[in-house]
Formats: sequence, structure tokens, C-alpha cells
Amino acid sequence: MTDEGEYWETNDLSLLKTNFKRYTELIDGFVSAIESIPIKAGEDVESYFLRLMKEINDKKNREE
Repeated sequence: MTDEGEYWETNDLSLLKTNFKRYTELIDGFVSAIESIPIKAGEDVESYFLRLMKEINDKKNREE
């Protein structure tokens, strides 16, 4: 079993909250991307996710 919150290993509640916040932000960002970049008619799921990840990466690179 893996403790992604790292609480078991550290007993650090602050670290646990930080990790939960990070994962929540990642999930929220993924949901936002799916909502703003919909799948195209006839596009298979694999192609969609490849396009989605490329668009997210391109946007990230433009912001840097």
C-alpha cells in the first residue's frame, strides 16, 4: 500500500493537507480542461487525450 499523502510516514498533518490540496488542484485542472476542450465527433478516446495533453502543454509553454 502507498500513502500518497505521506501522513503514515511523517505523521505531519500539514504535509497531508498540502498533498491533498495538490491532488485536488490536479483533478480540478483536468476537469476544467475536459470541459473547455471537448472531444470531436468521431475522435477516439486515445486521440482525444493525446490532443488534450498537447493543447495543455502548449498552453503551459506559452505562459512560461
